Amino acid sequence: MMNLIKIKQKISQSKFANKIMQRLPGKILLMNPIKHLMIEPTNICNLRCLFCTQSISKRQKGMMTLDNFRKIVELLPRSIREVQLHFAGESVLNKDLPEMVKILKGKGVRTILSSNGTLPFENYEKIINAGLSQLIISFDGATKEVYEQYRKGGNFEMVLDNLNKMVKMPKRKTEFIIQFIVMKNNENQIEDMKKLAKSLGVDILWLKSASLNIGSSEILEKNIINNAKKFLPENNKYSRYLLKDGRLVYKDKPLSCPWIFRTVILWNGDVAVCCTDLEGEVIVGNILKEGSFDKIWRSEKHDKIRKLILSRKLKICKNCNIGDNPIKEAIRFNKG
Repeated sequence: MMNLIKIKQKISQSKFANKIMQRLPGKILLMNPIKHLMIEPTNICNLRCLFCTQSISKRQKGMMTLDNFRKIVELLPRSIREVQLHFAGESVLNKDLPEMVKILKGKGVRTILSSNGTLPFENYEKIINAGLSQLIISFDGATKEVYEQYRKGGNFEMVLDNLNKMVKMPKRKTEFIIQFIVMKNNENQIEDMKKLAKSLGVDILWLKSASLNIGSSEILEKNIINNAKKFLPENNKYSRYLLKDGRLVYKDKPLSCPWIFRTVILWNGDVAVCCTDLEGEVIVGNILKEGSFDKIWRSEKHDKIRKLILSRKLKICKNCNIGDNPIKEAIRFNKG
């Protein structure tokens, strides 16, 4: 698996490969059927974390209805093998999320959920029992003081209690991951978090690099240098940036964006092109209105946008800081 990841990274960094893809017809690019996508149950969140666009977002807030979710799933191609049930909000706020997981499981689709873990345990219990494949809990501090510096509105004790209860659920098949975003204020707690994660009984701990800006956020972009000085870890191993001569340098920004082969379906049915476009600035269609995913996926409009992404001519691409590998370290705990 690691060799495959390294091969993909080398291809993504190749100028030659990028030029070839820019010249290939859309039909050739899509010969490999889409297998992964994101569906956004809601873009509403109960926290206001640093570097997040929630407090400054202008996109209309809303919840995907269960009826609309069913319609969308029926329109998806049979090639879909994995769906991430999160995007710009806290998906667990959608009361229909357990049923959404059941629907996808019934079609043999693997489901992934990323959550802040701050809602009542009963919410997570229902989702896990519905057959969720993987649950990622954001937990950025081994102590209350450090955790709540970043997760504004979060409750350290509640997340800890939820994790304790979740991993002890009988006959659970869900894989549990703690995601620890490494910053200047918590990098000295990495070893403590490794011990805490192991003692909790989770399956994996991710040490992830911080994203200081989102492609469509001009406000975050203006503050990026100040944020870099305040929050980037001293150990460059855990950063996707380098701060040089008062400017930010991306260390592992791919030349060929992997998102030309993926997509995001927003809560209202809009089809966006990228995981960093939290404002939904580049929409290629609406699956509910057009009644077809394939029509949107293979449209001339989408083909042109893919070429613009490859040549970095879209606004959201110019500020994009997606990395080849934002997970800087993944520690899997031996259950034996």
